[in-house]
Parts: sequence; structure tokens; C-alpha cells
Amino acid sequence: MSSIFWNFAGLPIIYTWNSFYVLKINPCLPPRCGVYLCILVLITYYLWDVANSQKNRFQMQLRGSFQPRPWYVFPQLPWGTLKKPISIRTSNGNRLLVSGAFGIFKTRKIHYLMDILFALEWGIAAGAQNFLPYLHVIFFASLILRRGFRDDERYAKKYRRDWERYCHLVPYLFIPFVW
Repeated sequence: MSSIFWNFAGLPIIYTWNSFYVLKINPCLPPRCGVYLCILVLITYYLWDVANSQKNRFQMQLRGSFQPRPWYVFPQLPWGTLKKPISIRTSNGNRLLVSGAFGIFKTRKIHYLMDILFALEWGIAAGAQNFLPYLHVIFFASLILRRGFRDDERYAKKYRRDWERYCHLVPYLFIPFVW
């Protein structure tokens, strides 16, 4: 019962908190901060979208259900589809993607990191006068980190030796070349 309550009451408050904070407090950031933040958000969005697109389209290519979308359909960012994806075949017949964003950054959950950065950028946009705008990033990071660890454990059990091989090729879980 508490999970249902949380989903209907808690999550909407956490996810909209910064909007209400900005509306009420009206923080004034220097214009250059706004420009830097916009650039950072665009870079984060690009990396998030490309990593997710590559992963999802790779899976569709394997199933034979991939259909290229017309150029005018949003979002359609460059390098969202890998022409010749590199993967390792597992003993149970599945394939694990080791090229594209996952191969470049050597990070298994690069898209999760981008999700956390979105939340942090939204906190930064609200200013630094209070810790309240950062509640969302703290809450969200705890959820997404837990999910990443849980996914990693599940895949380690599912793929066993193949997962070890995959982790050797894509060694970092969240932060490229660090962790």
C-alpha cells in the first residue's frame, strides 16, 4: 500500500519540486551561467539520447524489427544507429553491445549517468541559495545507482563468464574511466 501511495503522492512532489522552487524563489543566475547550463544540458541530452538509441536500435536490429525513421521525426540525432555494431555473443545466444557510446566511454550505464546529470543540472538552474533544489538529484541518484547495481548483479548471474568478458571490454559501471 505504501508503494502505491509513494507513486501517486511522493514521486510527483519530488519530480516537480524544482519547478515550484524556481517559481517561488525566482533565483537570478548570471546570463553566462544560463548559457553554460544550456550547453551542458544539450551535451547531456545528446549523450543520453545517442546511448539509449544505440542500445534500443541494436536490440531491434537483432530481432529484425528495426525500421529507420524519417529524418524529420524528432529526436533523430547523428550516430543514434550503429551501422556495424560490435558485440559479444553469449553462451545463451544473446549479444552484448560493446561499441558505440558504450565502447567509447567504456561504461555500461552511461545513460544512467546522463539521467543523474539532468537532475543535477535542474538543481543548478535553481541556484545555490538552498539545498532544497538538490533533493531531487539526491533522491534520483540513490534510485538510479541502486538500479544500476541491481542490473549488474542480475546480468552477472545471467551471463556468468560472458559477463566477465563484457566487463573486461566495458569496465566502468557509471562514470567513464573512473567507476
